Amino acid sequence: MNVRYQVSLASVGAELRSERDLLVKTITEMGHIPIDLTTAGVLELDPGIIRRHLERSDYLAMIIAQAEDVSERELGRVQLACNMAADFGVPMLALMMDVQPPDGPVRQDVARFLQRLRMSPIGLVEECGDSNVSAVSSLNRLFDRFERPGWISGKALPSSDVATELARLTRENADLRRHVPGNAELEQRETARMDAITRALEGNKILIPLWERASSTWEKPVEMTLFDFFLRFAPELVVETSTAAAAEYIPIGVCEMNPRGVQARWVVPQHDLNLWLTDLMALGLVRPSKRKHAAKDKNQYWRLSRTGRRFLAHVRRTALETGGHRHVGFTSEYPVVMDGEFK
Repeated sequence: MNVRYQVSLASVGAELRSERDLLVKTITEMGHIPIDLTTAGVLELDPGIIRRHLERSDYLAMIIAQAEDVSERELGRVQLACNMAADFGVPMLALMMDVQPPDGPVRQDVARFLQRLRMSPIGLVEECGDSNVSAVSSLNRLFDRFERPGWISGKALPSSDVATELARLTRENADLRRHVPGNAELEQRETARMDAITRALEGNKILIPLWERASSTWEKPVEMTLFDFFLRFAPELVVETSTAAAAEYIPIGVCEMNPRGVQARWVVPQHDLNLWLTDLMALGLVRPSKRKHAAKDKNQYWRLSRTGRRFLAHVRRTALETGGHRHVGFTSEYPVVMDGEFK
């Protein structure tokens, strides 16, 4: 949409009518709305009227003469308008005339006024040229430096149907925002979910049968909770692992059997391993890996799910914060400590 700015004009100094007319013409040719406060006598009216007018303005542009014939009353009224504009956050542009007056020294009160404008965060002071090109450049710098909402034509506004739909969407968005839980509520939900998974894992025990390859005999099954099994096995699933590799890792990494050499001496049955992985998958902790492998690779690959990674991080972080972490691993000798209790 074509945005137009309402620019209020004022001047300080005698016989500046032609300069104001040039500025009015320039603003009009730029497609904006000029309001000459000095010519219309608005600055001589009640301050309440001036305030209401400046409240509707986008910018305030002034032509300031620095000669000795500047009227103190005129300067005072313009300063009052500037103070009101500053209250409303209206950016101000001061175009200086007679930078070096040939007929007398620069008025000190005018110089102080210009200095305050330079120091203002919404003020811009520039020299006033003799052509509208200079005025256009100054106004464009004012518009670019201080963006304002401006005005648009009623014809450019959306139809009533569009406005009604926007209002409806705004209400729906506000309702949705009210129902979106805050950070504290989300954290409580996440903690409750982690606690529910912990209870489910701790409430179920598994027997891990171990097959010794060398003697072809079964070792005594190792009993543990799914919670302990997951904590010891999960680090292998952070990236992914195959069921074949897991069958060799579990006797040493989970059941803590003495390896006695480089080659794995024990394995666990594949069907039991698949059952344990299925139980963990039912709790949303693991899932089959989607990474591609060689066509001749017939292994099954598993990895932690997003929930599994969050749960593992939650348990490990809790152990670290409560001092239950041991670099030798979580064993019966060095248990996981959560909330001040041994798990």
